[in-house]
Amino acid sequence: MAYLLGGQKCGSSSLFKMLNDYWTADELCSGHELGDEPTFFRKEKHFWSSMKNTSEAESTFEFYMQHFDTCPGSSLLIDGTPNYLCETSCHGNVPQMIREIYEKRGIDYTKLRFAAILRNPVHRAVSYYGHGIRQGWSEVTDKTWEEVVDADILSFKDAVKQDENMIPGTVCRSLQGGLYEVQLRHWFKHFDPSQFLIVTFQQFLKEPAGTT
Repeated sequence: MAYLLGGQKCGSSSLFKMLNDYWTADELCSGHELGDEPTFFRKEKHFWSSMKNTSEAESTFEFYMQHFDTCPGSSLLIDGTPNYLCETSCHGNVPQMIREIYEKRGIDYTKLRFAAILRNPVHRAVSYYGHGIRQGWSEVTDKTWEEVVDADILSFKDAVKQDENMIPGTVCRSLQGGLYEVQLRHWFKHFDPSQFLIVTFQQFLKEPAGTT
């Protein structure tokens, strides 16, 4: 199993598409959406970031895996949810939950592979803001860029006051979503760095074929 963790607005959708174009379905498979799920669930399942704790993830893991039930047995399964990188502790602890669930099921979690594409944090934040405006997100609608930045900073300060264990950069907002070092360090607590492929947006633009 492979996870393309994001980051959000860093080019992960383009990278995901190129991976699927480059590799055959027998080699790489992202599965499909279920029921009335939107079509983007073919790429991103949003499973782990929606779980509140390991118990909930354990009880619904079979449903998650149904997204891949049409994949050939020989293929590497991939979940391209772009907010896994930054939402590491918004609900449950995403990397910790993944490791614990695989351990409970007797699956070798050291075989998991993770990839992330990272973009200049300022460029990412501006892109995130523009995307939010187009999508009508309440956190950015009818707000200037400066107001969004100030609100993001205040939001984080308030969160830390309520929870001193709050990890900076683990909320997918304009500024915090670009704290990649903190996010990756949190993932490295649960998985060995050798399991990760990290590329920059500039590397991808310069040598897309080499990235895939």
